[in-house]
Amino acid sequence: MRNERGMISLRTKAGIEKARLDGVKFGRPVGKINRNSLYKAERIKIFLKAGKSYDWISKELSVSKKTISDIKKSLSSLSLLSLIH
Repeated sequence: MRNERGMISLRTKAGIEKARLDGVKFGRPVGKINRNSLYKAERIKIFLKAGKSYDWISKELSVSKKTISDIKKSLSSLSLLSLIH
């Protein structure tokens, strides 16, 4: 059983290495954005300005609280930039 598992592992690793040499890319494409992301980001901005809670927004739009926090930070940095100029 152990020898068979080792042989499977070796064949799998060899196949992955061959695929990489042939130019196959693995994993999620870098920078890929969900098509609803921009729509949801705009809605999050509106809800934040309206004073809605992170919990309410996350449930309403099915996004994480981290996403909401990131968008709020981007809003803060944009408002600081507008004060400078």
